[in-house]
Amino acid sequence: MTTFASFASLWLIPRLCEFQKHHPDIDIRVSAQDGITELEDGEHDLALRYVAEASLTAPAELMFEETVSPAVSPWYAESTRNGRLPVLRRPADLAAHALTEEDDPRPSAQFLSWRHWLTRQREPDLQPLRWMYFNFTYQQVQAALAGQGVALARLPMVHEHLQRGELVEPFGKAGRLGSPYSYWLAVGPGAARRPEVQQFADWVRAQAAVTRTQLASV
Repeated sequence: MTTFASFASLWLIPRLCEFQKHHPDIDIRVSAQDGITELEDGEHDLALRYVAEASLTAPAELMFEETVSPAVSPWYAESTRNGRLPVLRRPADLAAHALTEEDDPRPSAQFLSWRHWLTRQREPDLQPLRWMYFNFTYQQVQAALAGQGVALARLPMVHEHLQRGELVEPFGKAGRLGSPYSYWLAVGPGAARRPEVQQFADWVRAQAAVTRTQLASV
């Protein structure tokens, strides 16, 4: 199967042990790369993609939609409450904090950027204390978990961190912002007839349904 690196690291791989426990005889090969790999190449059976619906080039099933929200570690949040770090009550307060940003030239990155979020929050010209640029989403999450700054987190990939209290949203649900991009499951037309591929696809669908439920509860 093919997917992009951060989705593999943050969503897929932590769940794979559950599939392997029930299907120990099925081998899995994950190709994690940020370029789109067409299933017609014969090398991949399934794809987990991040794309706007209008840009889909083949049939695909919606897994869940995108939502981004500022997120910090609980230690970082506590430091803003007790005065060790500047307070975070409204978006303008981000000017005193380091912001982690994904350095990504793809069109989808526009909707994952702090500049887009700040513009929607009526702070288009805000400049943070400093920027921290990373190649991948999972690196931003790691930086936030380590208390190095404020990440614009993708909730479908970090909602379990939020549920466990490893990340918190300083602005709560008011800081959440949607996107025209979503997460999709595509199965190759020939591969869909193979039982092992169907079993894996059904498992992905079930895991996506759990994620949708959990997203509604955070």
